[in-house]
Amino acid sequence: MTYKSCETYFSKHLTMALLFIVVATATVYSGSLRNGFVWDDHDIVEKYHFNSSLGNLPLLFEHTDSITGWAKYPYYRPLARATYVIDRQLFDLNPWYYHAENLLLHLANVLLLFLVARSLFREVMPSLLAALLFAIHPGISESVFAVFARNSLLSFFFMMATILTFQRGIVTNRYRWFLLSASLFFLGALSKETALMVLPLIVGYCYTEKYPFKNMVLGILPLLVALVVYWLLRNNAMALENIPPPSIAGITSRIIQNIYIIPRYLLLVAWPAKLSAWHQVPVNLRELASFLVTGWIVLAAGIIALVRYGGKTMKFGLFWSVCLLVPVLGIWAIPSAPMAERYLYGPFAGFSLIASGFVIVLMRKRLVTGSVIACILFALLMVRTNARSSDWLNDITLFQSATKVYPDSVNSHYNLGEAYEAGHNLTAALSEWLIVTQLSPNDIAAHSKVGTYYFRVGRYEEALPHFARTVAMGPEAYIGRTVSMQPDKFALLNNFASTLDMLGRSEEAIQQYELALQEVPRENLSEISRLRGRIEILKGKIK
Repeated sequence: MTYKSCETYFSKHLTMALLFIVVATATVYSGSLRNGFVWDDHDIVEKYHFNSSLGNLPLLFEHTDSITGWAKYPYYRPLARATYVIDRQLFDLNPWYYHAENLLLHLANVLLLFLVARSLFREVMPSLLAALLFAIHPGISESVFAVFARNSLLSFFFMMATILTFQRGIVTNRYRWFLLSASLFFLGALSKETALMVLPLIVGYCYTEKYPFKNMVLGILPLLVALVVYWLLRNNAMALENIPPPSIAGITSRIIQNIYIIPRYLLLVAWPAKLSAWHQVPVNLRELASFLVTGWIVLAAGIIALVRYGGKTMKFGLFWSVCLLVPVLGIWAIPSAPMAERYLYGPFAGFSLIASGFVIVLMRKRLVTGSVIACILFALLMVRTNARSSDWLNDITLFQSATKVYPDSVNSHYNLGEAYEAGHNLTAALSEWLIVTQLSPNDIAAHSKVGTYYFRVGRYEEALPHFARTVAMGPEAYIGRTVSMQPDKFALLNNFASTLDMLGRSEEAIQQYELALQEVPRENLSEISRLRGRIEILKGKIK
């Protein structure tokens, strides 16, 4: 059997080959259907007030993605949000259907990527390999497992559809395809901002396929019109909520972070062993000098070899990966995690084109050897992805797995503590928050949690140093996470005063109660009479 005969066979049995990929993918991700809502799903899916009624759909296009209790984010993704509104009316809050929808979107993306790859390779086998690798690789599984990451799935779907319809317009020379392409591009932009990168992808695609420059320019014009409409809608939503545009302030520190992030992404793709919901970027990169030097040498050597010896499709795959990676590398100051596996969903499609091209080169020379290696690798990846689904079962399993990968991750331990608290396992929650205070002594949220626990169980002496520390630091010391977790100044002072009160340190308690009186929030004015009453009682005791 030769490579050519294999190509002929799969060409004749293409439907069965694609069906195999669909079944394999569905099997690998089937575990996600038993998972519940986790992490940001609670705020974005379960608690988001616009999800309650279809009548709120128009409002999504007038607002950003900012939600109650969160900071104001410069995200504008109304179409992705609309799917949650519709799901809520159809399925209420049954997570099975939400996960099934994510899986169906991923399957659609796999098939669309196959079509794009086939238009580039003009062969079936490398296109099937690229689609299968994209379908089952654990490094991008977060976008499928996490309901809140649906925006990545949607934007990718519309990006692929945009490329395919644009290519159809070039080939047929019919403008209606360009208009359809522009409509799909618009929907992609409304799903997630990264869909805007389809514009350079189309230019690169046309260059790779040597399409006439004039035809390409004429075809892109409707997409530019769609871009302007999108930009007007986005800017209107930002203006209504007084959200400034993304800034490049602090760009130097973020670029330095990428010295670590880019090789780490490469390692996640090549060896997806240490998968985590929360990846930690080290502060001191000098300690990782050997890893970073090795990673950048391997990356540079790979790019040089690819540019020099790779085929046109593999080079386009490199261009693809770069285009889709740039928006998530922190060039603009966007309040989000500096590194996350869900960011890899779009860039990995380009890597799939590169990897399948390399495998085909091997299979042309050593068909059996290449086939065996490919089968073993695919089997291992499928097992890893399937096992990863159990990590996303609930919040506890998710953050337990994160703390195993990064034992010194402050955010992972804090979130695990919150997960235990939600599950009414307060002893385990306390343990996690104490770890946070050891790893990050100035973490005001963790100190507040620990102090509150000790206060509620009557361990006032142990609560006191934690509340004292929160008051000394003040709410401005709060680091990251959502605004809903941030204690306000009144809460800090009231907790400290109440603890001093319970310990019989009346004079100090009065002082803190009086300070708390000055910070009572408008929505909690009833606290004023309570505090004044308590102050009078304590003053009476002193007399």
